[in-house]
Amino acid sequence: TVPRRPGTCTSKRPSRRGSAPAPEALSRHGSLPGQRLNSAPVPDLPRICLVSASEENVFFGEILEAFGDALREHGYQVERSVDCFPEASEDLVYVYIPHEYTALVDGLAHPTVEQLSRTVSISTEQPGTSWFEHAFGIAAQSGAVVDINPLAAEEMNRRGVSAQHAPLGYIPSWDAWHGEEGRERPIDMAFL
Repeated sequence: TVPRRPGTCTSKRPSRRGSAPAPEALSRHGSLPGQRLNSAPVPDLPRICLVSASEENVFFGEILEAFGDALREHGYQVERSVDCFPEASEDLVYVYIPHEYTALVDGLAHPTVEQLSRTVSISTEQPGTSWFEHAFGIAAQSGAVVDINPLAAEEMNRRGVSAQHAPLGYIPSWDAWHGEEGRERPIDMAFL
C-alpha cells in the first residue's frame, strides 16, 4: 500500500454519482475550458502523489496503484492523497483519473491551474461518451496526459491534446503465480 498524505482540504462527497460535471467548472481556476497550460518545470526525480476519491470505483484505484508500482520501480517516491490535491510544491507531481475524481469530490477539492500544470491525467474513457468529453476538457489543461485506450489517445491527439497511449499489461504486484511452474493454478484463465 502507498502511504497516505494528509489532505489540506475537505470534501463533501455526493451520496451517489450523478452525471459528470461540465469541464467549464474548471474555469474557476482562471483558465478557459480547453485552454492548454504550459507544464510546470519539475526536478529530474519528483515526488509523485496519486490523488483519488474515497468513493471511487475499485478499478480506478487499482489503475492508480499499478502506475504507482511502476513509478516506484523506477525510483520515484510515491505518496497518496484522498479527496484533495495537496498544496503544490516544486518537487511534486500529481497523477489522477480526472473524470472519476471530479465527479466524486466537491468543486473546492478540484485541482487549481497550478496543480493541473503539474498533473499527469490518466484518461480511461471511450470517445463518444460524456465521460470522455469531460476527461478531454480536463486533459486539455493538464501538464501531461496518458490514456489506456489507443482510440481515445488518438482522438485526443486529433483534437490537439498530446496524449500518450499507456496500455495496461502485466502488473508484477498483482501476480500471485510468479511464473512458478510447480505452483498450483486452479484457474488457468478467466473471461470477465
